[in-house]
Amino acid sequence: MSKRIIVGLDGSLFAEAAMDAAIDRASRCDGTIVGVAVIDQPGIEHSEAGAGAGAAYFARDIIDKKMSEALAKTRDLLIHFADRCRTAEVKYELAREEGVPFDALVEYGRASDMMIVGQHTHFQYDTDARPGGTVKRLMNHPVVPVLAVPEKWIAPQHVIIAYDSSIHTTRAMRAFVHQQNIVPFAEDVTLLYVNDEDVDAVIRHELDLAEKYLRAHGLKVSRMSRKGKVGRLLVEAAQEFNPCMIVMGSSRQSWLTELLSGSVEEQLIKHSIPVFVFE
Repeated sequence: MSKRIIVGLDGSLFAEAAMDAAIDRASRCDGTIVGVAVIDQPGIEHSEAGAGAGAAYFARDIIDKKMSEALAKTRDLLIHFADRCRTAEVKYELAREEGVPFDALVEYGRASDMMIVGQHTHFQYDTDARPGGTVKRLMNHPVVPVLAVPEKWIAPQHVIIAYDSSIHTTRAMRAFVHQQNIVPFAEDVTLLYVNDEDVDAVIRHELDLAEKYLRAHGLKVSRMSRKGKVGRLLVEAAQEFNPCMIVMGSSRQSWLTELLSGSVEEQLIKHSIPVFVFE
């Protein structure tokens, strides 16, 4: 179900894509989108930390100026978000917070059905031009299903579920199905087993059960098993079914680390592959 969807607003193309995805879902299930803009006060203060006693006054001035600029930036972000929602005729709420972006998004996420963010986040505004680590923290510790999207939202026609029968991948699969039952992502699903071990009788039985569960919810299911580096194999499989979405459990730290680092992350973004994560 997607009655309340949280969207992180940071002014980037990735955040625009997150809005596209949220509007797409909310418009089809009469949902409400909550746009959250966060002033990274700790980051701003940290950027001016270490000033000597004589420079403390000027540092405070700089901090106040950056806070004022960030306040104006969040105001513009929320106005833009509201305009987009009104144009799309979807319900929305506005939220502006000061503090650590991850903490603010988690607070709102606890009372929502889904969170949608860009695969690169820029909540630091002008304190740091590089992408921040908020999205990776959200995906590693999701309080609600997190959909991380590249800088262009393309509605998936296929879904790949990275499955190893662990409780975490099972929860992710169920969270996906619960969202799917209200507003389908895609009806065609591939159950992908990625491991260094061969598919034995026990694993085959567990995959059989997962397939029966998915089919019981009206999904068309195929199965695939591969050996190798998980992140790269997931991206390669997604490219075969593009446009596609990957579903995975967050507690497989090695999977997420590989998927969201270096060249693999670049491939996710390059091929517009969204990732749905739950713990």
